Amino acid sequence: MSFNARVSKTIKRIQQAGKSGALIAQAGTLKRLLFFEEGRLVGCRSSLPSERLGDVLVREGRITQEQLSRAAEEIRTGRKVGQILVALGYLKGGEIEGFVRLQIMEAAGRMLLEPCERLVFSDEVPADAATLSPVLVAEVFIHASRHVSDVQRYREKVLTDEFVLAHVADPPVLVHNLDLSTEELAVLELVDGLSSTGEILSASAVGEEKTLQTLIGLLHAGVVERIENIDFVVEAEDDSDADEFEKHLERVYRRVQDQNHWAVLGLDPGASYATIEKAHGEMRDEFAPAKFSHLPDGALHEKLAVIQARAKDAFLTLSARSQAVAYEKLVQWEDKYANQREDWEKPTRPGPTPAKDNVKAETVFRRAKISFQSKDYWTAIQLCRAAIELSEKNEADHHHLLGAALAHNPRWRKDAEKHLKIATQLDPWDARYLVTLAKFCHREGQTQRAQQLLAQVTAIDPDHRIPNLEEPPVKSQGAEPKHQVR
Repeated sequence: MSFNARVSKTIKRIQQAGKSGALIAQAGTLKRLLFFEEGRLVGCRSSLPSERLGDVLVREGRITQEQLSRAAEEIRTGRKVGQILVALGYLKGGEIEGFVRLQIMEAAGRMLLEPCERLVFSDEVPADAATLSPVLVAEVFIHASRHVSDVQRYREKVLTDEFVLAHVADPPVLVHNLDLSTEELAVLELVDGLSSTGEILSASAVGEEKTLQTLIGLLHAGVVERIENIDFVVEAEDDSDADEFEKHLERVYRRVQDQNHWAVLGLDPGASYATIEKAHGEMRDEFAPAKFSHLPDGALHEKLAVIQARAKDAFLTLSARSQAVAYEKLVQWEDKYANQREDWEKPTRPGPTPAKDNVKAETVFRRAKISFQSKDYWTAIQLCRAAIELSEKNEADHHHLLGAALAHNPRWRKDAEKHLKIATQLDPWDARYLVTLAKFCHREGQTQRAQQLLAQVTAIDPDHRIPNLEEPPVKSQGAEPKHQVR
């Protein structure tokens, strides 16, 4: 086993350029994502169960399999496994960082050492940060080098006797940040700028294989000389000044986030169509993006788009009788939803835990889909929650439909977005969930975010059809998921 040259070079380029985004690697059915912030690793995802945080904690003996299964039941809250384990008292708040870093190093280390059929870096994929203590690329190379078995290949092609090893004058990382073992430090001390590899091997007391593994890791980490210089262009970021209008815009932008359709338009329930149309027109004209086209601030225009989208959604819902009736039914349940939500989000809830039954869960979920298609969104919400409670494992499709149903009430759309995101986290390789989330963001006026999500779709599954977000939604008659977000 040796370093994959293509993956190694790509990771070094990301580190040297200080890039943020995701590196996506695929080999057969195995897929991994490494998340970078400014060239440092902050998170990972893997289709391999053994590389997930919960399994790392079980393998390291910190929690039991039973405790992990208990924590998995709380995924529906939108929190990560580590946060749930702390909330349940299975871990202390400060100790999770070390295991997250170990998870990242193990997943990244295996990516460096294993074959890769497809490798893509995308700065359109936002970094899903899981640690406040980023892992240095050099740390990953050191960790991976401990598992290199084909050391003779390096001895013959790279670490020849004619090659003199020396410390890099200005290394990208200080040695004391690498957590080197006593043996590895002993090998590093033999690197003096004068000795060849053969001479270092002769003087080393830790054995040839361990010495070569250490030298390989130090070379790739950039601590010892002979490291490849890779040019990578860093795109400049726009740093425009905010305009005075932004203060007023910010107040309206924040207000419409949690208002119902009537409040967004400044109307009382039951207003006539003419009144609804007039209120929408006034709001549309006040925040027309064309009036502020001379301002280059992208964030300002994104907020204008959100306000326009909320006003348009309110108008379309309230002016169409069937949509208005379905919406009013949801409004009637807002107080009950608030109470249920508080209980449902608690890590431990009063009363007995429902017995798991996958068959019953799927039966309930089928009923949820029928209710959704009949525009009985409240019933769909209740049934989706029941299906999630009954299912032995977290099903992405259950959260997807729950998010779709919640999206029909603007006051629940934060929860809707949360469950749509949970679906993408539970099954990050299914591009359809990303497409649904992109459509949701587009309808919320978050056009830039929607385009970023579609760029993720292309990065993860280049064969997936990218929809035109400007097209009106149509009923899906194809494969699952069959429900759509308005």
